[in-house]
Amino acid sequence: MTKGISQIVGTGKGAGDARVTVYRALRRIICTPCGGTITEGELFTRRSINAQGVRILSRCQKCAPFTLGMDGEAKRPRSKMLDALLAPQLGEEADSSSKKEGKQEAIREAVAKRLGPALRRRRDR
Repeated sequence: MTKGISQIVGTGKGAGDARVTVYRALRRIICTPCGGTITEGELFTRRSINAQGVRILSRCQKCAPFTLGMDGEAKRPRSKMLDALLAPQLGEEADSSSKKEGKQEAIREAVAKRLGPALRRRRDR
């Protein structure tokens, strides 16, 4: 299977606060306007030929300046449930513990405490 050329990272603001799709290069790409090289891992944008069809013309950040993220957000918003699961609510005891196993056990207990009611209902079905 061949390796892709790029992947979509998200949206950003281009010239004149225009919304642009931001891509990450998965291999070396040539910038269409300047002929420069977009290296692997570098962010860039694309535009279509004559503003119609598929966006195929790659443009480096020098040719088409942009900032990643619309309205200051670089990532999609997460769900409240995911935020609650990832919130650091383990207490100071788990943070001060130097043992890795102790921390992992505290994390397991915290997750079980938060998901316990949902897991019990699922098991009852």
